[in-house]
Amino acid sequence: LDATGGGESANSYVDLAEANAYFADRLDSDAWTEAGATSPPRQERALITAAYRLDQEEYRGEKASSTQALAWPRVGIPGVDSTAIPVEIKRAQMELALALLTEETSLADTGLEAFENVKIGPIDITPRQRSAGALPAHVRRFLRGVLAGSAVQFRIVRG
Repeated sequence: LDATGGGESANSYVDLAEANAYFADRLDSDAWTEAGATSPPRQERALITAAYRLDQEEYRGEKASSTQALAWPRVGIPGVDSTAIPVEIKRAQMELALALLTEETSLADTGLEAFENVKIGPIDITPRQRSAGALPAHVRRFLRGVLAGSAVQFRIVRG
């Protein structure tokens, strides 16, 4: 697991110690602890898979370096340090890693995953709660300020 911010061989935004500390304080994270007890431990693979999945999203700004392996850090985003990985990205990665360990989450998308049932005659379509390949809603909430096309919010204070 390589969590070197901006590194050429980085494959994660957080290291295992940071993820373990995060989940130690989080409710309903037993699957994370259980994944650490498997042989080999599944935690690192979940973090790497989550980082690669997050990197498939389109973010504002651009990579800080042309040689960095992952999408973050980034330049050109007001209020975001271009030399560091934002805490929102780290939390999104850890939450997605946990979701990968606890849910039947497929990263492949054939186009039919959005449906629980598709019946041709007479048409009977039942949508799923979330389609495969889509990020869980709680993970997307962490990313809402940095995704391409996301609205930038300003706070106006009258003096």
